Amino acid sequence: MKWFKHYSNASTSNALTALMAKHGFEGYGRYWILLELMCEKFDGIEDQKFVFDARSLKGHLGFYHTNHLMMYLQCMSDVGLMSVESTRYTVTISSDILLRLKGRDYKKARSERGDTAPKRETKIETKINKPKDNFGEQFDPMHRQVKDFLESNNLSGPKIRRYMSKIVESFDSWEEFDRWVKNLKEQSRYKSMTKHAEKSNYFTVALLSEIGVINA
Repeated sequence: MKWFKHYSNASTSNALTALMAKHGFEGYGRYWILLELMCEKFDGIEDQKFVFDARSLKGHLGFYHTNHLMMYLQCMSDVGLMSVESTRYTVTISSDILLRLKGRDYKKARSERGDTAPKRETKIETKINKPKDNFGEQFDPMHRQVKDFLESNNLSGPKIRRYMSKIVESFDSWEEFDRWVKNLKEQSRYKSMTKHAEKSNYFTVALLSEIGVINA
């Protein structure tokens, strides 16, 4: 299957709205990348399972750590987009979305289908509030801890906010991030700085270098 169509208002569906509430626009983009990868393997049969190498899939979707990939896939499973099974080395995904999209492109289906995406029922029972801050997503506990730390220390500048999701993905846990910060503060160069602006700039460059955004 070389291509597929989708509704122009797909982003307003219950499941994708829930996914974006948790993972923001990056999560939405990763969903369509995943569908493209599944499309390459699609045989046009029912109940097809799509098997991926976990490390390869992590790279395709732009995750630094496998556990963040698994958290994202689990979220898609929770909101009803697809079913996911995983082992240490593989990820197996089950979803009828490509079969449904393909079926809607036959000439007969074109005249019968509606102009907009159907509001499919999902198993979500809890109300999902839209984000109210500048980071553009609902935060998991680690995201909140990192954000609160940076803000309380006046370190959440524009560059930090821009790469907040990548910063969180680059560390396996809050404890790992906390150790990295403590090690940085123990550096003699950092200790020698007296002005907050100087320390803040040094911290920002070091952190963005650590996550691979810039070269120190």
